[in-house]
Amino acid sequence: MNILHTKNRSLLAQSVFFAAAHLFVATSLHAADFFTGPLTTISALGYGKDVFLVKDEKNKKFILKYNTKSNWDVPNTEPSIHETLGAKIGMNVGVNINDVKLIPAHDTSLKSVDINPGVHKTLHTVVPGKEVDDTTLARHINIYGALASKENLASLTYHNGLCKIAALDIFTSNKDRHNGNLFVDSNINQFYAIDMDLIFNQIYNFSNDQQNTDTTTYSFVTDMLQSFQHTSFPCCVVATEVYEFLKNIDPKTLSHKEIEALKEINAMLQKLQSIYTPRKLFNEWMNIAKQANYTYSLQKQQYIRYLIAYNYCEITKVRAEINRILSDNGIVSYIQRIKDNVLIAWQTAKLQHNLAI
Repeated sequence: MNILHTKNRSLLAQSVFFAAAHLFVATSLHAADFFTGPLTTISALGYGKDVFLVKDEKNKKFILKYNTKSNWDVPNTEPSIHETLGAKIGMNVGVNINDVKLIPAHDTSLKSVDINPGVHKTLHTVVPGKEVDDTTLARHINIYGALASKENLASLTYHNGLCKIAALDIFTSNKDRHNGNLFVDSNINQFYAIDMDLIFNQIYNFSNDQQNTDTTTYSFVTDMLQSFQHTSFPCCVVATEVYEFLKNIDPKTLSHKEIEALKEINAMLQKLQSIYTPRKLFNEWMNIAKQANYTYSLQKQQYIRYLIAYNYCEITKVRAEINRILSDNGIVSYIQRIKDNVLIAWQTAKLQHNLAI
């Protein structure tokens, strides 16, 4: 019996090892072969002069995106970092999302199409299908805000792929999932997410200029919290809005499909939290910044740390509310409520004592 168990564990370990090795090789090859040969510009895409459709030697199409949108005062590296981070998180947890490669300023790999070499840019794979805005579906879809309204919840019952995208938006505090940033391939009934440059958008309001005398040096998270109370950009994340919506839901009013959608959201949020702890997410963020040759000031790093940890705690509250809604009032549900309350209290205490990451 023990020999059999040992053999099974050994086979399982080998399977996990080879699967991980295969994933590593596939990921490495994918990064090396993002595009083949020089790129050729096909057309501008009507978003001003900063987004272009291009193709490589094998006629594989990509979106080339510069950070020169009118909503940025000056060309800024940070949206490229956010875009790359959001796509990477989504791909790592199985969300249908375009792959993104960050191209630093003055990188020569895009010289055949690069009209602004001094600006950081991102190269995106093209997802299948069309924008939901341009597609006739059996019902109206609206997941702008992820899960912050009854309309959002009703939309999520349409397809479980929408639940995964909404969970990603909750986890990354992305409130930009309008139907132009949501694609559908009607032939295979699949939804796809694009455009992640507004994840954790709260940090765009925080200066990265180390010489800026208006920038507050935060020594403790409590100082930061007090400062937010007197400034025009409070730390309001998508998860907070979702929590406020969920806490007023009466489980008896929900349909079976809505319950199933909440289960899907909860499972994906759990997966995201387990893979991307606050420390892991911060390190991933800084690694991408390093690839872009971009350095965040110590003050801004501290704010990013806080924002990640605060958002993580708010997501825990969202999952606790979903658990409440799914509760059957049995002993297992009672124990789960206790676990949720303890976890929220612990994470909140860590925030207050600047121990979140």
